[in-house]
Amino acid sequence: MKKTITLLAACIGLGVTGFAQTFTQDFESTTGTSLPSGWTQNSPSVTGWITGTSSIATGYLSPIAAHTRFAAVVDAKNPGANANDTLFSPTFSLASVTNAYLSYDQMYFGYAYTGGSPAESADVLISTDGGGTWSHLAKITPYGTWNTDYVSLMSYSSSSVKLAFRYSDGNGGSSKVLAGLLLDNIKVFSANSTDLGLSSIYLSSSNVGIVPGVINYAASGSTIGLSGTVFNNSVASFSAFTVMYSLNGAAPSTLPITATAPILPFTYYTWSGANVTLPAALQVNTINAWVIAAGDINILNDSNSVNVTTIGFLPTKKISVEEATGTWCGWCVRGIVFLDSMAKTHPGAMSLIAVHNSDPMVVSAYDSWMGTELHAAGTGYPSIVVDRRQTLDPSNLFDVLNFEGNYFGYADITLGTPTVTSHNNFSVPVTVKPSIDLSGDYRLVLVLTEDGLSGTDDATHKWSQHNYYSGGSQGPMGGFESKASDVAGQIYNHVARSISPSVSGTSGVLPASMSASSTYNATLTATLADGWVSANMHAIVMLVRNSDGQVLNTQSTTVPLGVANVTAGINAVRLFPNPANEQSTLAFSLQESNTVQITVTDVVGRTVYTSVQQMTAGNQQVTIPTASLTPGLYNVKLQTAKGGVDARLSVVK
Repeated sequence: MKKTITLLAACIGLGVTGFAQTFTQDFESTTGTSLPSGWTQNSPSVTGWITGTSSIATGYLSPIAAHTRFAAVVDAKNPGANANDTLFSPTFSLASVTNAYLSYDQMYFGYAYTGGSPAESADVLISTDGGGTWSHLAKITPYGTWNTDYVSLMSYSSSSVKLAFRYSDGNGGSSKVLAGLLLDNIKVFSANSTDLGLSSIYLSSSNVGIVPGVINYAASGSTIGLSGTVFNNSVASFSAFTVMYSLNGAAPSTLPITATAPILPFTYYTWSGANVTLPAALQVNTINAWVIAAGDINILNDSNSVNVTTIGFLPTKKISVEEATGTWCGWCVRGIVFLDSMAKTHPGAMSLIAVHNSDPMVVSAYDSWMGTELHAAGTGYPSIVVDRRQTLDPSNLFDVLNFEGNYFGYADITLGTPTVTSHNNFSVPVTVKPSIDLSGDYRLVLVLTEDGLSGTDDATHKWSQHNYYSGGSQGPMGGFESKASDVAGQIYNHVARSISPSVSGTSGVLPASMSASSTYNATLTATLADGWVSANMHAIVMLVRNSDGQVLNTQSTTVPLGVANVTAGINAVRLFPNPANEQSTLAFSLQESNTVQITVTDVVGRTVYTSVQQMTAGNQQVTIPTASLTPGLYNVKLQTAKGGVDARLSVVK
């Protein structure tokens, strides 16, 4: 099993257009897998360096973003080891190059096998004696996507040089395949003396809804934040600059920026602090911005713009996360840790659903759909499917929240009070209020999840969680490193119990044409099975666009579904948060004034908390301290003179 050592967010480079270029290689003149004329390689392996299109990539390098032809070492295609595969350029002179710099596009992951060995490495070398001896220029940074790197050659002015690009898979061999290295657009050029450009601007506040690469939305009359990135396209360093910005051609505002550290040559710097108040009109608005820096000799890259469409209201976005997991999967403890951590640190920020495979918690239709998703994405267990548009490792869950929490939600979803009638028939009223006009096939899907599940293994049911992190050799993982290789008594949360009316929903529940700010009502139903603990269950409703299957928004009950004992005069019993860490709140309603006893017991029946209070009729809340309790399951009994209600509480640390 491989894992990523380093994966950085790639920036979009301004390129080197306009510079005097001394040496270039874009690999467009190559054919088949041959190297360009004058280029050579030293490859201890069978395959080594080749050229081609995206079709040459495979394994962990596939799929890749579009480039035409490029050079590559593809470790997965080599039956042996790519120990030190080195690509050599022809010799060229820097005699006429002022402020010499090298740039190249690269795609490199920096993968390592769990435990740290073998590991990929990639470097740039230079020689001034025709390749007799080599000096190290730079390590290639693992971004995990195409990125442009810049390396100074100024200390080699007036020399004739050769360049080399070296990749090593740590001598892993065919049994431990890693990714490889892709190269394109290699250039040596004369850099500008002083040039600071505005590479991008973007709307940075939480009250902006983003459809990536398509459109930005914000509520009319709201104030939004404006941020941006400058790129130092020169050999100078900058410590300060000024941002000017204007809305719809109005008089510009001024934002002086003092960099927290010098902006070094060919590096990015992100600024923030500008605020723009949008008009009340519903329209497309344009924000123009430009930078002013002392001595800047190139004004062609100083400006940028971004559009934002004002709408009546901005929906609250709640991301859907469907996790592929199973008790048999030793790596799936990673999903347990990250989903439980998200629920604990950002409660209610995401709709979290654990879709189990080949264990006692499986839902066949949901499991089958998940298998198709994983196959299409080329991934396996564990994985998370985010809004049904991308599939990632669970370790990316917090990055998803950081980068996608303000994606556009299209419509607000409001859930009414759920009801349970005879024969365990569950229903929840749903109101959908689009913020823009929607036309097409939009559907609603209801998922019921349950927390606090556990069980005992038998001949046909494996409840214990397999754990590859046992012993600590794979590094820390939320305490699983100190647990057994099979964790008996593991508590499972966010477990999908049912999905209806189907995984993708059905047409006709919502009209084919919906108007902005109008409301549309539906009722979704499911059946609760015997043995499910309704006090630990949640209802999650997804708004699905059938044309591409994406989940546009979700909503869920903010507390577990209420239970009741009418004879005892107790209604709407809820525990939240559940699982709990420091404390949990027991909420309920009394039909009449009564003496109420609350008792919390552990799995062996020992009382760990008790309270007796005289209460009036109406809604009540009691705080149950859990900070000192051992992680596990507890029974909470709420008792009046006429009867009681039991609920299950899960305590996590």
